[in-house]
Amino acid sequence: MTHCVICNKRPTNNPSGRCSPCENKIKAATEKLRPVKPEKYVTYRGHVVGMYRVDKGKLHPRLLSVRPERLPVTKTINLDMFCDGYDRAIIKRLKACVLSLAHA
Repeated sequence: MTHCVICNKRPTNNPSGRCSPCENKIKAATEKLRPVKPEKYVTYRGHVVGMYRVDKGKLHPRLLSVRPERLPVTKTINLDMFCDGYDRAIIKRLKACVLSLAHA
């Protein structure tokens, strides 16, 4: 019976040579390193801003270097066209946010 190549204590049954607890620790560490995806995308005049969720559920804007055509349609707010369901004040704040990040 072979032992784990990491802890050298527990027996291993899988071909990787690691025991089940060590395998789970490695899997948890790799999942933690995955990048966080934005909740929403806001596009205006060719600039794309990703809205990331931070503590207490607030959205934090970050300028992205992607083309607007490659974004998911369901998560994208296109400010170049009419946005149904958004107030005029919200649209003005989103446009100001995109332009401030794009020209900063």
